[in-house]
Amino acid sequence: MANTYFKLFIRHWTRPNYSESRHSEPLSFQPCRLPEPTIFRTDQRCQTYDVVVDPTRKLWFRVFVPTQYAVQDLPVMVFFHGCGYVTYSPDSVKYDHFCRKFARELPAVVVSVDYRLAPKNRHPAQLEDGLDVLKFLDTDQENRSKWLPENANISCCFIAGDSAGGHITHHVAQRASQFHFQQLHVIGLVLLQPFFGGDERTDSEIRLDGSARIYRVIKAHRLVLECIHAAW
Repeated sequence: MANTYFKLFIRHWTRPNYSESRHSEPLSFQPCRLPEPTIFRTDQRCQTYDVVVDPTRKLWFRVFVPTQYAVQDLPVMVFFHGCGYVTYSPDSVKYDHFCRKFARELPAVVVSVDYRLAPKNRHPAQLEDGLDVLKFLDTDQENRSKWLPENANISCCFIAGDSAGGHITHHVAQRASQFHFQQLHVIGLVLLQPFFGGDERTDSEIRLDGSARIYRVIKAHRLVLECIHAAW
């Protein structure tokens, strides 16, 4: 099952179709904030709403529920967005569209986490937020029904993320493996172009040193390092 979901993630990440998006507003850097009180938003195939986990640290997540699978049990995907720990959120146009597409076409109940951003919140605040969201979801059925649909199967939970979100996914999974959950069970990870750095250059980086492609990669890498430095 995990392999099937991995293939679907890769397919939709590498071949996005942004023509479906009805959003037109530009992306922008936004301060960490709490969403408005729970508002249900529904398009033809996906319902979304926001849930506050901890107002003191402005920790919340957006839930994406595919409406055409109201009876069928669905896996839960806890998603962490990327962009160097310093920007974006679940209500950014890019990631709202991204998670809607996952929810509709996988299908799955998607929980997109708005973790605290750097540089105001240093590492490992993001990992703490990620684990706390898993703990928040791992509760009795009566309370869980307040923020997840009845057909959400938390015993079939995937953790996923892209770029810096992939890095968070890896470390949240490590922490989750050391915590005893009552019902939630992480059965797979999906790392989409995760950011992992090293202390030494790889053989290919040394061999291709000076090439135009490597020069572009190095420029991008320097920008990423500036973001990571802000996070740590």
